[in-house]
Amino acid sequence: MELILIRHGQAGDADDWYSTTGRSDDERPLTEEGSKRMRRAFRGLRRILETPD
Repeated sequence: MELILIRHGQAGDADDWYSTTGRSDDERPLTEEGSKRMRRAFRGLRRILETPD
């Protein structure tokens, strides 16, 4: 069994998010750069890993 841990991508400022939306941190969206980096990371993982169980 393999366990792969992936850190989430860069997200916007947490304090700004809460003060402007009142919503919890787990709903805070990734920045554009954070989304791009995560897409690249997942493409790389797809190339080297088999289909997960």
